[in-house]
Amino acid sequence: DDQAATVYIDTEVKNYGERTETVELVSKLSNDDGRQVFRLVEEVTLAPGETKTVRQSSSVENPVLWSTENPYLYKLTSMIKRDMKTADKIKTTDEVVTPFGIRTLSWPVKRKDGDGRFFLNGTPVFINGVCEYEHQFGQSHAFSREQVAARAKQIRAAGFNAFSIIRRIGIRRGSCSGRNSLHMSGMIRLNFGIISRNFSGSG
Repeated sequence: DDQAATVYIDTEVKNYGERTETVELVSKLSNDDGRQVFRLVEEVTLAPGETKTVRQSSSVENPVLWSTENPYLYKLTSMIKRDMKTADKIKTTDEVVTPFGIRTLSWPVKRKDGDGRFFLNGTPVFINGVCEYEHQFGQSHAFSREQVAARAKQIRAAGFNAFSIIRRIGIRRGSCSGRNSLHMSGMIRLNFGIISRNFSGSG
């Protein structure tokens, strides 16, 4: 929300099995040092092949806001827990960790107040961005955290504070260039804002 006091979580859950399943979706938010901020639990029933998007939300007291000067990241752990009908009882069968920052954004096109500046957490910020493809020469998407950090330092040294992700969708070939989560989280942790763009091509 506008005060960055509430976190909203949309989680897509799919049943790949051949029978109806009831599972628990657990969303746990932790701060940078690992301490739990909140834990949300939702029971989800899915028919074979069914996909559902589950929305959860919780308030966060006095959140540490992400900025280009202080790129503070929280960690969201999404877990699927199932009753295994054994002595183990409830067991986590799937787990995904998503790092993200909490912040407020204000674009002039939405304010319509005559002020053409962009505001991050209520403070005007000049976006000086670069178009960045998530590829390393000769490696495509296969690169390490150290390579991401080295690339980020190069971009920062050139005076940039944001980068634009290009996702190209080919009309004829049906090809697309997906986003690399390691690349994105690494850039966010290293003080960069992200502007994500999609466009279609003919080849």
